[in-house]
Amino acid sequence: MDAVNEYLRLLEARTTLGQKSVVVGGFSQLSSEEQAQLVRLRQTADEALRSRIQPDPEASLSLLMTLLDRRDTLGEHRRLVDYVPAHGLPRVFESCLPALALDHKEAEAAGLHLHHLTLNKLQDQAPELFHDHLPALFREKDWSRFDAWRGVGLRMSGELRREFERPSVDRAWAQGCLERSDAVENYNFLAQALGVHRLDEAGMELKDGQWRALYPDVCYHIQPSAPDLTAHNMTAPTHMHLDDLSWRIAGKGLPAEYWGHQGPPCPHCGTNLQHLLTIPKPVPGIMLDTPLTFVVCPYCMIGDRPTIFVHDEHGLPERPEYHGLGFDETRGYDFSDLDQDAYKFPTQGFSAQLVATPPRWLFQNDFSDSQNMNRLGGPPSWLQGPEWETCPKCQQSMLFLFQLRDGLAYTNGIIYGFWCASCRVSAILNTYT
Repeated sequence: MDAVNEYLRLLEARTTLGQKSVVVGGFSQLSSEEQAQLVRLRQTADEALRSRIQPDPEASLSLLMTLLDRRDTLGEHRRLVDYVPAHGLPRVFESCLPALALDHKEAEAAGLHLHHLTLNKLQDQAPELFHDHLPALFREKDWSRFDAWRGVGLRMSGELRREFERPSVDRAWAQGCLERSDAVENYNFLAQALGVHRLDEAGMELKDGQWRALYPDVCYHIQPSAPDLTAHNMTAPTHMHLDDLSWRIAGKGLPAEYWGHQGPPCPHCGTNLQHLLTIPKPVPGIMLDTPLTFVVCPYCMIGDRPTIFVHDEHGLPERPEYHGLGFDETRGYDFSDLDQDAYKFPTQGFSAQLVATPPRWLFQNDFSDSQNMNRLGGPPSWLQGPEWETCPKCQQSMLFLFQLRDGLAYTNGIIYGFWCASCRVSAILNTYT
């Protein structure tokens, strides 16, 4: 492929020149002309990668396989995993197997830095590829390989249970693997051993003798319109271009709109309420009796975790009721030291489609700017660990419905939306790194 060969030539020239750029005594060994040339090489290579290779899944696969064979040391190339076609993931995995049982430092010393980072991406997109290699994962007990145990069922559950029952620091590791196994028998074992009725990592709750998921078992990506994506990519820095395959899932979706539509003033602080997402009805697999509109006060939510809204019979938010930290309705919240310009949300609404999510993107934990993390249903992508919400009215666990985070309206974190159908109450939780 011409594009791949051109990129490799640019990469080789960039690497060769970069090796001369060793700082000695505070001074670079490159002349000013060479430094300018190095900048041009980087820019040209980045542009070739972004515009000619990443839009072509087969070219992305060819380049990644070549870099793995060459034992490339640039960790930035792990993002190529997001752009290769799904049918190429097994080939990529096989090339990365030598790094499976190595930690980060060991992989780097062995010249398998890119292989190690690529495995971290693959465990989200294709955890089934790891299932024939569980003994190696079990011996290493690597916390960074948790997600490789997703969906393993009862495979190696005996070993994991025995590990869990040992009085050692590995108990939490074994519990995490068992929760990710997607096996009722393992859920029952943990519930009995721990005396709990909710498994936070699994998102499962034991109620009336039956396990139920705290999220819909279907997932939709909130996919902006093509013009919005194009307009964004023309103005945003290269590292925030939204050209990942997760932004371009094929198939016809349901219309939706997110962001924009500032509402009436918040009765507590006077700031206009911010529209987040309107979910139409019906959405297959999402049990709603009306459309739902979610809003939030962008300033109150900073001091309250979560912010609570009551919805009317049409699904519209009727009034906010705060049950979080830092807010008392009798005294209000002090925003005098808050830089409000730093927390402005977009007033322009984005048209979007709810597109059924392929299995590859069902589990997402990559919080770089490349992937589309805007989702309706499915398991949430926790930024700081599970935070399932409880309805303040009935004290029952709420259903996770959606999450929002993207480069079109960057929130510097993830906003999660929860719903209690019986009380018609929503909870909006914001998390930041």
